[in-house]
Formats: sequence, C-alpha cells, structure tokens
Amino acid sequence: MSKKRMQISATLLGILLSAGTFASAYPVFAAQSEVSVENNVDIGNINISLEKHGLDKKGEKTDFDDAQVVVPGQVVDELVDIFNLANDAWVRMKVTFDDSTIDGNMLDDSLLNLGEDWVKCGDYYYCTKPVKHGESAEFLKSVSIPAEWTEALSEKDLKINFTADAVQEKNFTPNFKSDDPWFGTVIEQSVTDAYTVPVTSNNPFSVVYEGGAAGLVKVGNDFFSNWGTLMPGDVVSGKATISNKYAQSVKIYFQTDTIADDNLLQKLHLKIACDGQTLYDGSMAGEITNKVLLGDFAQGSSKDLTYTLTVPAELDNQYAMNKTKTKWIFTAELPETPNKTVATGDSSLPSAFAGLSVSLGAAGIIMLSASTKRRKGNEEN
Repeated sequence: MSKKRMQISATLLGILLSAGTFASAYPVFAAQSEVSVENNVDIGNINISLEKHGLDKKGEKTDFDDAQVVVPGQVVDELVDIFNLANDAWVRMKVTFDDSTIDGNMLDDSLLNLGEDWVKCGDYYYCTKPVKHGESAEFLKSVSIPAEWTEALSEKDLKINFTADAVQEKNFTPNFKSDDPWFGTVIEQSVTDAYTVPVTSNNPFSVVYEGGAAGLVKVGNDFFSNWGTLMPGDVVSGKATISNKYAQSVKIYFQTDTIADDNLLQKLHLKIACDGQTLYDGSMAGEITNKVLLGDFAQGSSKDLTYTLTVPAELDNQYAMNKTKTKWIFTAELPETPNKTVATGDSSLPSAFAGLSVSLGAAGIIMLSASTKRRKGNEEN
C-alpha cells in the first residue's frame, strides 16, 4: 500500500515540475512592416524631319516638282521646313549647291528667301528660337532666279541641297554671336523614331507608419515620376517624407535593390540623404544592401528622405529613349515587447495560479510525509 502511494506522489511532483517549466517561457516579438517603391528613369530623344513643298494656284501646299523648268527672274515657291518629332530642340541648316551644273560663282545666299529667326554663322544657318515638340521652323520660303541669267544657262541644272541638324534645347544655350554657336557639338544620327511626351508634376511622396493592419503606407508608386523624361545634363531632385502616426515609437529602415541590368544604370549618378546625412552617393547601379536606420520615430515625428539624380552631359544618342529603374525598400519595426505569458516566480502571478501551485505542492509533501510515516509505522509493527 505504501509503495502505491509513493508512486502517486512522484507523479504529482512530476506534474508540478512540468507546469513550472511551461510557465517560465518568456518570448519577445517585434512587429514588422515593409513597403517598396520602384523608381523609373526615362531618357528623351532628339529627332527631326525635313520637308519640302511647293504651292498650288490656290496657295495651298503641294508636292514640290524638282524637275520643273524655270526662267530668269522667276520666283519659285519652294518651302522647306524642319519638323521636331521629339524633345524640344535647337535646329540649324546647311545649304549647298554641289550638284548644280551652273558655275558656282553664280550661286550664293542671295537666291534664298528665308523665313524668320535665322542667322548665318560660319557654314550654317541657325534658328535663334528653339523648336518645340510637334512644331516646325520655316527655313525657306522661295528661291529667286536672277533676272540677269541668260539663255546661256539653258539646259543647266540648279540643285540646292539642304541638311538639317538638331541638338537638345534643355541644358544647352547657343552663342549666336559666335562663328560656332553650338560650340563644336558633334552631331550624331538619331537612332530611334520613338518618343514619349514628357509629363512633369509636383506630386508629394511619403512613407507613413500607421500601425495596425495597415503598417507602412506609401504615397506615390514612383518617387522619380515628377521629373518626366530626362535629357543629358539634367540634375533633378526630389524628396519623400518619412513619418509615424502610430501611438508607439517605431524604427524605420531603408535599403535599395538593383532590379535592372543595363548600361544606362551605370551612367546615372544618384545621391540619397536623410535629414542631411548622406546614405548613398554613387552610380545608380550600386545599392544599399544592408538596412540603414533612418531613425526612431516617435508619434507625429517625420524626416525628409532627399535624392538627387544626375544625367551626364556626355550621354550620347545610343541612350535615347532608354529606360532603367531601381527599387527602394522601407521597413518599420516596433520595439521588442514581451507577450503576456507569465513566468514562474513572477511577482505578478495571478493569485488563482499561485494558490493552485501551493496547494498542489502541499498535497505532494503531505502524501510523501504520510507515506513515510506509515512506512515507519509498519516497521515498528
């Protein structure tokens, strides 16, 4: 009989030990929230077309007849226009008579009746006003055949060649008082006819910690979208406000991820700072792989994340209409806090549980004691 009671007592103590081990668990947790933004960069394009027309009897534009026969003193309606098919541009024109069979000494600029806003500098005629996208610059209105030309020139050919060039208007200011208003700019062949109308805006961007199920909330899907299409030489800046609306303070971290693999990404320069402290300054192809703490934000506090993108002035036509992008990641983390599981021996232990532990413990001791006494009694007997 005593052995059976000893086994029961041992089992009861095992339960007590097991309960104590369970209650001593004390885990902590940190609530996290993450949001990301894809920022895109678009490079513009320079592209023009050259069109030539004549006039019909009603004064309407018509196809120009290159094979028409002219006579001395005639004014030939020959309209030559430069149309801008892409970003705003400066334009110029070169005129030659190389293919004419008429003596070159008889051919000069006096034959040309030009439109407005053109000035001759060196070998070119420069338009002194930039041409906007979708607009045109009228270069030539007509050609005047000298009245003094005689029948000796019959069967001769007068051929006028027009070559138009364009350079971006943005970040470029010609000097029309110079013999070389475009400063020796090397003109390249346009590599694409594609064009996207640049749309600039002034939208605010932000990342806000609102807590609860919402966590981090972003305003704006592309923090670079205010800039529109960029051109060589552009230096553009923006900012995103980082803030906390939640009642509890929160740490907010920042990192970047390179999600594109192209040459344009290598060429662009990006600087990122938070409240004046530089976080990154280098090629846009680089990244912040480790999370950078932007700050510990109390409720209602905020900081400005500022960024500046530089497009090199020497970026050439091979990058026209190119696109690239980068990804920014924001992570919010609440301070580590314990859950409500209570540890054994905690002074805050609820009285009901404390009483249960004491009662069970006491019962175990009594049974052991009783068993011992009875064993002793048996020995006496």
